[in-house]
Amino acid sequence: MQTFSDTVELAAPVESVWDYYTNPSSLAELTLPSMGMKVVKADTPLREGSRIRFALRPRGFPLEIRWDARVFVFKEFEEFADRQVRGPFEHWVHHHRFERLGPESCRVTDTLEAGAPMGLVGRLAESILVAQKLDALFDHRRAILLSRFGSV
Repeated sequence: MQTFSDTVELAAPVESVWDYYTNPSSLAELTLPSMGMKVVKADTPLREGSRIRFALRPRGFPLEIRWDARVFVFKEFEEFADRQVRGPFEHWVHHHRFERLGPESCRVTDTLEAGAPMGLVGRLAESILVAQKLDALFDHRRAILLSRFGSV
């Protein structure tokens, strides 16, 4: 299992960034286009216990991958976290933390714990491929957020 983290400071009120992050339709924009992710179903508005079903069709992969997650932490304008309950990873927990820096600025920190399935083969893939994909995911997410909200 590996842990990945990224922080970005945005020129927007925490409430605006929170609203964007907790809108399930924003998830596709925040995910790498090459993953072919779409939200199939989501309990809205998001709250503790909400379920979200995704479908992924990574570029070049012949099958659609079903992914179900459940929100298990929800503190409005501060933090929410989701956990994979069915999907491609052995372990997947994603925390999204929000910190008010001022009336028109905030800090967002995404922390992700990911563990690939398939024993030794999965751990080798995790250390090489998964780490590269997740670094690219965080780069993409940061670029989307900065273009939408601006930098502090």
